[in-house]
Amino acid sequence: MDPLARYGRFLRLGEDDLRWAESWFARYGMWGNLIGHALPGIRSVISFAAGIGRMDVKRYVVTTAIGSAAWNLVLAAAGYYLLDRWFALAKAMGEIDVLLLLGVVLAAAGVVYWRRRSRTAA
Repeated sequence: MDPLARYGRFLRLGEDDLRWAESWFARYGMWGNLIGHALPGIRSVISFAAGIGRMDVKRYVVTTAIGSAAWNLVLAAAGYYLLDRWFALAKAMGEIDVLLLLGVVLAAAGVVYWRRRSRTAA
């Protein structure tokens, strides 16, 4: 059985999506993959589309490496230039970051508790 037909419904993918991905990668494949790996958000899903579009593996590896290197260079440069400001922000915030972390942990625990309680009640 075709994997798309078997598992595609879980990802809400159908034959039309497969045809669209194949035609998109036939038209923009190499450049789309390169730019997609340099953009946050898109970089998380572009590999799936490249696989669905049956992109050539050698081109995929090269464009992924270049796109990922560009994104990592941006992050490294931002970290280098913002380092002094980061320390100033951390000093100004004092212990607010600890309180925010505690709030996030408590909120997550509350969500888990609420979901478990609503499942047992149903």
